[in-house]
Amino acid sequence: MRRTWMWQTLCKLLLGMSLLGGATMLQAASLWVLAEHDTAAVQSFQHTLQAQRRQDTVSLVTLSQAAATPSPQGTWILLGDKALTWHLQHNAGAPALALLISQQQTQHLNIPANLPLALLWREAPASRQLKLGQLLMPLHSRVGVLFSAASQQQLTALEQTAQQRQIKLVSKSWDGTFPSSQVQRVLEDSQWLLALDDPSLFNPTTIKPLLLGAYRQKRVLIGPNAGYVQAGSLASTYSDQQDWLKQLNELLDMPAKQRPRSAFARYFKVMLNQQVAHSLGLTNADAAQLAEQLRQGEQP
Repeated sequence: MRRTWMWQTLCKLLLGMSLLGGATMLQAASLWVLAEHDTAAVQSFQHTLQAQRRQDTVSLVTLSQAAATPSPQGTWILLGDKALTWHLQHNAGAPALALLISQQQTQHLNIPANLPLALLWREAPASRQLKLGQLLMPLHSRVGVLFSAASQQQLTALEQTAQQRQIKLVSKSWDGTFPSSQVQRVLEDSQWLLALDDPSLFNPTTIKPLLLGAYRQKRVLIGPNAGYVQAGSLASTYSDQQDWLKQLNELLDMPAKQRPRSAFARYFKVMLNQQVAHSLGLTNADAAQLAEQLRQGEQP
């Protein structure tokens, strides 16, 4: 009888431990990727995320599908400003993370502070780009910056970093047209040009005359993204799909209430235009090493 009682007690104890251990395990989640269109790039994103989170179910929903059916429960991953706008209008109470969103795009959106929403800015922080330029050109402390009303906020944040690093910003407001006395004056008074992520100023229409004007003054451009490095900019930081998915996975493992309201990419790379670098005598510049130096400088 005593042995029977001991056996039953032991079984209850083991069962309780099993249930407790099961409660601490991560539960499977339903993840909904919302995109404007079903493209090859979006499918690649969905499939890679699913491969990394085998315990979860990752489904793809386009805007047309979302508009025609009730919103299912789960966590939403919003790709682009149109997906974010739809979510705010129709599904704002659901936990969500928005990617490929720019700060300028959200300025006109009235986003309540209490929403379970995390915004991951697509652009590189201007302060990071400034530090990259300083690593490449440590003796050049006068940096030209062109800005519009839409990028005034970026400039304000940049000024604090510049002051800390003893850099003089030569800034002028510009409307994006040529010829421009503002552009000419900034190029004459600075030693290199920092391009803010402002599509109204830095776009396929303006980049060619801007780079030509800079080269005439023997000035180089840093930023605003990897595409401009291929066009003739000296260098830029950027984040690819691997980088974004790494950060996204970290945020998905956090409770929605603990996620930051907004954040820049934590993981990034550096793209370097070797032809421009060689013209400046930067023969030993290494993109991977530059990225590592920037990461170390940003560690808390």
